[in-house]
Amino acid sequence: MIDAQGWGEYAQAWSVERFADDGAALRCTCPACTGALNTIREQTILPSDGTAANGKPIFNWDEAAAQLTRGGYTWSAVQGAAITITYAFRSTEPATMPEGTGGFVRFNAAQIAAAEAALALWSDVANITFVRVGSGASGDGAYSNNATILFSNYTTETDSAAGFAYLPSPGQTGSASLAGDIWIDGSEAYNSTPVFGDYGAQVLAHEIGHAIGLRHPGDYDGGTPTYDADASYWQDARMFTIMSYFGSGNTGGSLPAFSAGPQLHDIAAAQRLYGANTNTRTGDTVYGFNSNTGREHYTLTSASSNAVFSVWDGGGVDTLDLSGYATNSNIDLRAESFSSAGPGNGGAAGLYNISIAAGVVIENATGGSGNDT
Repeated sequence: MIDAQGWGEYAQAWSVERFADDGAALRCTCPACTGALNTIREQTILPSDGTAANGKPIFNWDEAAAQLTRGGYTWSAVQGAAITITYAFRSTEPATMPEGTGGFVRFNAAQIAAAEAALALWSDVANITFVRVGSGASGDGAYSNNATILFSNYTTETDSAAGFAYLPSPGQTGSASLAGDIWIDGSEAYNSTPVFGDYGAQVLAHEIGHAIGLRHPGDYDGGTPTYDADASYWQDARMFTIMSYFGSGNTGGSLPAFSAGPQLHDIAAAQRLYGANTNTRTGDTVYGFNSNTGREHYTLTSASSNAVFSVWDGGGVDTLDLSGYATNSNIDLRAESFSSAGPGNGGAAGLYNISIAAGVVIENATGGSGNDT
């Protein structure tokens, strides 16, 4: 693996994951990114239906949600019903480590903070209440083996693996069940000290997606898949979903960093499983600069800040604030549409790096000092 040092999608990291699929453990090898740098922002109209130029079908909101949740893996007895799920940071090594792994290590304080930030972003968009067993960031009281979702580190492995997770198995919520458990390669610096916008934060968000029932957009659970050969539909790229293996260059985009939370189609999928959380940010909310969201994910602080997020909002008179950028921004406030903003890393402009989820109304936008449209 190559550590992601702030290069967003352009870092060449690889991951292996396992899934509790009908009792079997499936493995897959995941390139953290593909695609080339975009140095000039040239936003065009993205296709929205039919068939893309590359021959792949274009999925709408509902079709993408169904694709990501195929197989019906969910903690809820009824599709679309709210759920409460316990989670904990594993205290001690299990009697049997997952196949091919060893060297159990507890989550550290930085990992606990990053995991809880990612959990909050998922519960913001869907009716999932995560209840922690344990408290704090250190000492025995911070850890427990008694929860539905258990977070753990391994430090040795037989595969090149950034992390893996087990899909839900209804009725198997006990601590002895593997269902929902998340394992992270704690020997990798990006995982042991996850930084917002880098690969480690996306690993956690991606694995939590699996733990609540999301699958990869395509059936590429092994080998070295490619977008051309293995993407099931056109939007199988990380500008649409963090569950994808494929870089946004495949769909015309350029993400300047890794996403730390659910993207457009991830929101659709989580809401299909557990319903939309319409209580999230019901007041007048500002996303971007001058953010009042209380989420680092939606907060920009300087002209060099990298924006990679999909907006979910419950109501109010809201604003997308890009006032701190000196580069040109292309702003689109329509639901299920993308904006392009920010300087990006290495001179790469953010292209289709901000989206707005279906059903969301953002009333206002504030541009910066560039030539915005």
